Amino acid sequence: MRQLGTLSDGAQAQRLADYLFTLGIATQVNPEPNGWEIWVRDEDTMERARAEWQAFQANPDDSRYETARRNAADLRRQAELKELQFRRNFHDHHSVWGRPGPRRIPFTLLLMAASIIVSLLCGTLLSGPGLVNPVLDRLTFTNWQYFDQFKHPIADDFLDELERPLGIHGERKITFRVSTIDGLKRGEVWRLVTPIFIHFGLIHLGFNMYVLYGFGGLVERRRGWMWLALFVLVCAVVSNVAQYAFPHVFDLMGPPNGGTGVFGGMSGVLYGLFGYLWIKGRLAPEPGLHLPPDLIVMLLIWLVVCMTGLLGSIANTAHVAGLVVGMAWAAGSWLGARV
Repeated sequence: MRQLGTLSDGAQAQRLADYLFTLGIATQVNPEPNGWEIWVRDEDTMERARAEWQAFQANPDDSRYETARRNAADLRRQAELKELQFRRNFHDHHSVWGRPGPRRIPFTLLLMAASIIVSLLCGTLLSGPGLVNPVLDRLTFTNWQYFDQFKHPIADDFLDELERPLGIHGERKITFRVSTIDGLKRGEVWRLVTPIFIHFGLIHLGFNMYVLYGFGGLVERRRGWMWLALFVLVCAVVSNVAQYAFPHVFDLMGPPNGGTGVFGGMSGVLYGLFGYLWIKGRLAPEPGLHLPPDLIVMLLIWLVVCMTGLLGSIANTAHVAGLVVGMAWAAGSWLGARV
């Protein structure tokens, strides 16, 4: 880069820079105490730049310079649009599904470990949500309320005793149970989050952990573990509350038969991460935070397939709620940066 000259008027310096830009001569204007310095980036264009410099000094008010100012603005907008389109279309598969070191994604690995441990303790990896398990009952969004043959509720303290009948005529028996939110009403606020760690079956756990490692690790490397922790917390609470409040609104074939009201899985959070990366890539592309178009289409198709009921009872509302949270988060960040 070589200096072309110095002008005392900043507006004139920018006018000349715009004119040179329309001629394919890249420049840089630097304010200095003695005036505005104009630098030519490419030395191969220096000879022509000097000729234009002399012509400008001879007649700085020539109409062609004003016309060039408007043309330069259009050219810069076109260049910005091309760059934006390139960043949208470009993706590095290694940045999405690469294998980061454990030290770079500690929170993602913590989420994975918690999911595995909780699922083992709840005993849900080899059985469905209907399992009677005290650990599971303490971590699900709802909790079981048991009733006797007289339709009277049974206190938790008496459950173990009634499970060992004495054979006495007319003694109370555990006859049926229903899902309630009495635990939440008692202040067990962890139930708003803990269902994301409960997985029903090895396939459910394995698939979710694979996607969590990819999406969670990708975002944690770029945003940090605290950002990811807050994002997971918001997605977990919103998706779990939505699933409880509107359990079958996205079941296209109608509600499944024999549902227990117990739900779990990391999918709501995963669709939140997907929604964030998807909209982030559309509105404000950033190196390393982009999803391949074919992966976007596949996850949207999978979302609809789950709604059909062909894969069994699935928490579809949690999926959609998480997706909306992630999309809104990305759009909100973009709007905030523009204000």
